[in-house]
Amino acid sequence: MNNHDILNLLDTATLSALFKLYNIKYSSIAVRLRCTKANITYKQQTDSWKDYELQIVLEILQQYGLEITELILINRMVNTAKKRMWNT
Repeated sequence: MNNHDILNLLDTATLSALFKLYNIKYSSIAVRLRCTKANITYKQQTDSWKDYELQIVLEILQQYGLEITELILINRMVNTAKKRMWNT
């Protein structure tokens, strides 16, 4: 997988799950992105992340121990669960 493919896996549902899993607060992300916690909340609600921001978030997650295979697994789990919710 190339970097673009990896960044595409970081949708808002996957990011929410990863932030909860690694107990990462929006304020921690905001410090690294030099913005406010409210900006992070807005980006999550509107899925308006830019590629360079996702790259920084990925680096943060990797510092917490995230492996790419875990990212793929969590992305698939979250998106499969979303599909099942819509189909019931």
